[in-house]
Amino acid sequence: KFPIPEKITDKGADFLNTFGEGAKSLKQNPIHLLLAIVVSSSIWIIEGLMLWLFSIALIHSNFEFEIALFASVMGNITFILPLLPGSVGTYEVLVGSFITLSQFYSQDALIIALVDRGVKTATLLVLGGYATMVLQSQRLKRKEILDEAKIDDKKELEIEKN
Repeated sequence: KFPIPEKITDKGADFLNTFGEGAKSLKQNPIHLLLAIVVSSSIWIIEGLMLWLFSIALIHSNFEFEIALFASVMGNITFILPLLPGSVGTYEVLVGSFITLSQFYSQDALIIALVDRGVKTATLLVLGGYATMVLQSQRLKRKEILDEAKIDDKKELEIEKN
């Protein structure tokens, strides 16, 4: 037998416990499950809509939304497959292949997939960077407030001692 390091088994157990707690939470509050489904579905539809709009804008063709949605979903699933770092190339090939099935030339399909990936990545970088900066500044402000509160508490304790 191949021994599994304790650190890995602990992480696995923690993951399963957390997953179980989340499942219980969804069972106790079905509205959270409904909300998760609505938000997730909206995100997938927006992803497919972006791909569909890129195809229309770039190629001026009658591209079916359902195919764009399916291609987008399949392309995004490649992100969870550890084939290449960041799914570089895998996403473009898979999305391009699905678009080619919709009677596009393979070069046009690849261009659509590359533009789709580029715009989505740029959007993620800009909005993600902005969100990170905002969250970091809020965290620093909270830390400053807590630090000031601790200093005030220490001063009050010193005054009470005297």
